[in-house]
Amino acid sequence: DAATSVTRLLTISKGVQTITFEAPEGKTFGAEAFDLAATASSGLPVTLTSSKPGVAMIEGSTVTILGAGTVTLKASQPGNDNYSSAASVEHVLTINKAAQTISFDVPDVESGDGAVELVAEATSGLAVTFVSSNPDIAKVTGTTLEVLAAGEVEITARQTGNANYLAAENVSYTLVVAPAVTGVGDDLADKVQVYPNPAQSYIEIELPNNITKASYRLTQISGQVVKYGDLNLDQSKTNILVEDIGPGVYLLNISGESYAEVFRVIKN
Repeated sequence: DAATSVTRLLTISKGVQTITFEAPEGKTFGAEAFDLAATASSGLPVTLTSSKPGVAMIEGSTVTILGAGTVTLKASQPGNDNYSSAASVEHVLTINKAAQTISFDVPDVESGDGAVELVAEATSGLAVTFVSSNPDIAKVTGTTLEVLAAGEVEITARQTGNANYLAAENVSYTLVVAPAVTGVGDDLADKVQVYPNPAQSYIEIELPNNITKASYRLTQISGQVVKYGDLNLDQSKTNILVEDIGPGVYLLNISGESYAEVFRVIKN
């Protein structure tokens, strides 16, 4: 006779899968978009997500950096009819703040010029602020420099950074506010000429005919006097030897009856 059939239940379990997800290197704000590498041993597609899309946004496998900060990138694969879900793999991505620099030039001004607009730019595009070391000589309000008196003042441009940018290194310039020229007319040809600048061995001073008395004082930026004397009005030009002083920036003060002017001189 025929044997009795025997039935057995065979259970085929879902396959196990794992995810291989390479940790990305740290980035800096402003870096270009980059791709992540993540695969599942099953060959099924891996889903990549960001814990902070406002910092690092993921589309497919491409990461776009939108800000500085720390974000967790997660790779997951939920499985299907044949594979169980894979254990998620996470990596922390640090996006550093970007550096920035300031470009800043101080205008030439004279006492009595009044308000002058300061112009400076940060590579970040963030607003630059200004500060004066001596508001009695030049006062800063916003981006406006108001010249109040003759003298020397340091103007500093600052950018303190934000969530995405580090603070920029301050840029400072020493502004020499020359006294307003009086008594020599408005014609540039009638004003005192000082050359060469930069100087190597001497400074030559050329005086207009309508100055009948004049003296000079050469000082360091700190105010220390290094040379002084009267100018020779019997000659159209007077030489001041400077080969015996060190290199640097000096202030040449020339004054006479109803005349005063300050020149910034560089000694090589």
